[in-house]
Amino acid sequence: MEMKKLVLRTHSQSQNKVTSGIGRLHSNRRGATAVEFAVASVVLFLLVFGTIEFIRIGMVRHAIDNASYEAARRVIVLGASASEAEESAEVVLRRNGIENATITVSPNPITESTTRVSVQVDAPMDGNEWGPNLYGRGMELSSTTTLHTERPPLMIAKSLPPAPVTLPPPPTGGPDPITNPITNPITIPIPLPPPSISPPSTSQPQTPPAPRPPSPPKPPKPPKPKR
Repeated sequence: MEMKKLVLRTHSQSQNKVTSGIGRLHSNRRGATAVEFAVASVVLFLLVFGTIEFIRIGMVRHAIDNASYEAARRVIVLGASASEAEESAEVVLRRNGIENATITVSPNPITESTTRVSVQVDAPMDGNEWGPNLYGRGMELSSTTTLHTERPPLMIAKSLPPAPVTLPPPPTGGPDPITNPITNPITIPIPLPPPSISPPSTSQPQTPPAPRPPSPPKPPKPPKPKR
């Protein structure tokens, strides 16, 4: 009987040791999971916020490209002004939620003789970000569009600079006929054909033909009878 009680006591003690060891193992595993999540969450949050921020940088880039193009397209027609280009660019920027942008129109003012128009739009990422702005802090985005103006052909021809006139270089080793054509004439030697030499004639001299005898006079025609 005492032996049976001893066996039961030993069995219960071994079971208690096993359950306590499993409990300590589970508690240690829960601590390791918390540490792993803390390390992985940093990388996860960086990827999520970085993706959002780079998407916003791309949106701002495309928005200022579109704003500069629309502004330049607005003022290439005859009679447009630089203020119209600024208004057109501001409309596009407000539509995309971009603030603190700088618009520069060149030349200013735009005249009838203007052949090209350039519009530059600069926008900072500070104030236009989505999120904590980890990667785009202090970044300045810029876009420039240059287009030819639409003018009548005669007006364009008047505004073009004259074509440069380039003279050929003077010939080396002789006078310059371009600077002084009278005192320094150009003499071009013309080759003469060689004289033709006929071979001596070996034939006898020809005698002139004899004159023809005169032809006899024709007899007179008989008179016609009268009727």
